[in-house]
Amino acid sequence: MSQKVFDVVCDCPVCAGKMIVTRLCCESCKSELTGKFRLNEFASLDGDDLTLLRAFISARGSIKDVEAALGISYPTVRGRLERLIEKLGLGPGKREAMALSEELGERRKEILDQLAAGEITMEEAETLLGELRA
Repeated sequence: MSQKVFDVVCDCPVCAGKMIVTRLCCESCKSELTGKFRLNEFASLDGDDLTLLRAFISARGSIKDVEAALGISYPTVRGRLERLIEKLGLGPGKREAMALSEELGERRKEILDQLAAGEITMEEAETLLGELRA
């Protein structure tokens, strides 16, 4: 007897907070993993968003082909794509901010690795990390 499989609920129906997955099960061998697993940004997309995304990828980015595939107008496709970009956190300036954040994270790791290896003192590490915040 198989159980019905549901889409993941990303927002708490009680408080609207972000949900996390705490248990995974293999359909084949029934192995289970428990822990705290983050959902990626695509997990929170609804059916309409996923349909648009699939059509866009299938059309290799051609909005005209998305129009034809979904039977909607060019302005509607553009508007839905803009909303999808915002939902995914990829709006103007966010891509640059993400890249900068990754660079800062890598530099922090380098500084901490140098500290752990004894290549710099605690005071030097504090100064270098402080400069990253400025």
